[in-house]
Amino acid sequence: MQQGRSSEDHCQAETLKLLGDYVTLRIIDFLRTGQLRFTELQRSIGDVNSVTLSNRLRRLEAAGVLEREEATIDRQSVAYRLTDVGKGMLPILREIQGFTAHYASPRAAAAPSRKKSRTVRRSIREE
Repeated sequence: MQQGRSSEDHCQAETLKLLGDYVTLRIIDFLRTGQLRFTELQRSIGDVNSVTLSNRLRRLEAAGVLEREEATIDRQSVAYRLTDVGKGMLPILREIQGFTAHYASPRAAAAPSRKKSRTVRRSIREE
């Protein structure tokens, strides 16, 4: 019984590690509309270097969240799309977006990104 609990905790921790990253969440969010190439993802996300994006894509592929497909015509063209597991994560993203819309004050939205989490926590406590 104790071992089952430990395994469940481990799975939850691994899921949180996977989803607890801004770039990862943005990848899932942008792929919700369909298949995108690496360069399209990079442009959509904005401030992310190619090494970081490649690493996150590999992690998501290994976790079964997305599929990588090489184009048959142009071998250098690679596209990514969400699997059913990845699509199952979309409600989580919607909840995060709803949380942000409800609890983030105008002051939190204007705060620099490093201070944003502290400002949001402060806003939540004030309510």
